[in-house]
Amino acid sequence: MLKLLRQKKVKKTIYIVLALGIAISFIVSGILLSNDDKNTSAPLATIDKHKITAREYLDSYSAVQRQASFMYGDSFNEIKNRINFKAEAWDRILLLDYAQKQKIRVTDAEVVQWVNLQPAFKKNDKFDQKLYELYVERALRTTPRELEEELREMLTIGKIQENLPSKSLDDTQLKELYQKEKTEKDLLYALLPWETQKENVTVTDKDTDALYLIVKDKLLAPEQVKIAYLFIPKEEQDASKQDDLPWKETNYFSKNDAVPELGYSPEVLSECFKLGASEESSWIETDEGNYKVKLVDKKSERPLSLEESREELKKIYTRQQAGELAAKKLTELKEKMKTEDFATVLKSENIQTTPIEKYRPGTSPAGIYPLESLERAIQSLKESEISDAFEIQRGAMMVKVIKISSLDEKKFDEEKEAFKEELSRKQSNNDMRQLLETLRKNLSLNLERMKEIFP
Repeated sequence: MLKLLRQKKVKKTIYIVLALGIAISFIVSGILLSNDDKNTSAPLATIDKHKITAREYLDSYSAVQRQASFMYGDSFNEIKNRINFKAEAWDRILLLDYAQKQKIRVTDAEVVQWVNLQPAFKKNDKFDQKLYELYVERALRTTPRELEEELREMLTIGKIQENLPSKSLDDTQLKELYQKEKTEKDLLYALLPWETQKENVTVTDKDTDALYLIVKDKLLAPEQVKIAYLFIPKEEQDASKQDDLPWKETNYFSKNDAVPELGYSPEVLSECFKLGASEESSWIETDEGNYKVKLVDKKSERPLSLEESREELKKIYTRQQAGELAAKKLTELKEKMKTEDFATVLKSENIQTTPIEKYRPGTSPAGIYPLESLERAIQSLKESEISDAFEIQRGAMMVKVIKISSLDEKKFDEEKEAFKEELSRKQSNNDMRQLLETLRKNLSLNLERMKEIFP
């Protein structure tokens, strides 16, 4: 499930933008199913012997989209293509099924308590029943009863994590982990860019065909608009001439395109994507002058076909395989490091080494992403030990620990309780991931039915 449900700190404030009642139809990623459509009751999967219908799945799909929308706010449109909503929807269903089998329940009193604590429903610091009902019915377009049932499901998922068994650590174990994760380390690392290996990668149509099946949900042609516009330069402001200006048209462009005709103005470009068919904006003032824009045509975001994606798929495949080859080469060089110096071996292969002084987890050395890869690689290393090769976005890395600072006893005492909470949260998240991995094994998908509903 989305990280929102894994974080202990937000369990009591899961979210208020919940189930907008979908009573008549579902519209999910361009799929429309009415209630009397036979596909709404068609089984898409089974969990053990329990059948999951299309309606149940699409309800869950909509819920995880709303969770992400609430979690990321204004950034949602930028990151939504990186989230696998189809998989998240199945995880949500699996967790609720698990909760039912484990008899994990949320009482009416717990739901009422959660609702009463929400600032959105308070007036003068007190819960306001009329405000609550008005908000639910007008803003969420549902009823308090329907809202509270979805709230019950969200709180139930939070309870699953709370009920997972926790492991206690004594001070000695806690101190050892603190020293591994929090003390400063001087490092020396080698980075082998993936580009150094790309000439060794051969890409066939079979390779790109297989990759397309995996990533096609992420390969999208963005929404595009064609705009007609009027422009009055700043030095020629004359309201009497506005009615005589000729409308000019742009070519189609997306939100990330530069549009010279519109002066690269964020305000103007943003307005272009808000307009309805043939709708005109008001005059928009910019540093260059005033613009008025009108929507001529709009092309919705759509999935790219295999052939449209072929070149991009080749790039993705090449980068992936070249990264693996870079890691393989560093792994081979590590064998030589058993008898020769780390930096000397790398220098003989024209691979540069770079020092990092006083590194601590959470800091971000330039050019290393994802950072978690580096943290995992060195977490358990002692002085003079060398990590295994691992891949990052730029290629592959290998790290040697040069020095580990001694434990600051005073700082450990100050941070001990916060560190214990951090470990508990990490362990809880890891236990939740392991639970999901186990539950997924019980899920059997009807792929043919899925293809019929999601052509």
